Amino acid sequence: MKTFKVYEHEFYGYEAVKQGFSWPALFFGFIWAMVKKLWKISAALFLVFIILNLLSTVARETHSLLLSLLTTAGYLLYWLFPALQGNLWREQQLEDNGYRLVKTVVASNPVQAVIQVSDDELHQP
Repeated sequence: MKTFKVYEHEFYGYEAVKQGFSWPALFFGFIWAMVKKLWKISAALFLVFIILNLLSTVARETHSLLLSLLTTAGYLLYWLFPALQGNLWREQQLEDNGYRLVKTVVASNPVQAVIQVSDDELHQP
């Protein structure tokens, strides 16, 4: 079971955001950000990806151990940072787009989290 924050928008309905580490952001980086419509973050991640690739090429061509180590550390941060911050970025995006936090719930997946919150809202007096 996972913890989700469920947000509601007056016109667009519910969105659930898992708390903690984002595996899709780890594996797909700037593509994940594009799918989630985090345009500025996606562009920044793509730019960092290009810079790291250029630095890696320079390190390989110049046989620079220091630059190779720095590039490797850069790649590690490049993959981990979105995974650690991705769900927080999503929450901020939803709030900026007029969603309000309804409830934090424990559920097996985002769909179940939304169903749980919408059922709770229907049964409130």
